[in-house]
Amino acid sequence: IRYCAKVLVKKIVKSFAKNGLSYKGFVVTYPPRRKKAVSKYGYDHAELLAKEVAKLVSKRMQMVADLSVPLVAEAKWGKSWYEAK
Repeated sequence: IRYCAKVLVKKIVKSFAKNGLSYKGFVVTYPPRRKKAVSKYGYDHAELLAKEVAKLVSKRMQMVADLSVPLVAEAKWGKSWYEAK
């Protein structure tokens, strides 16, 4: 999961830079798996991937500028945009 998240974050950062987009209000959503599949495997890989991507993007955003004060960045995750608020 962590490797996949790192690859996705690199692509996200590259795409944002290429298109001049801002990270402000970055939200990661995922398609939830059926309860039966989650109970069979014991976890939802899409949820784990979304959490890891949000964490890595948040860290990457905080390192964007070299400032004398800390830069706080936040990326949220959830099953929907509403839950990620």
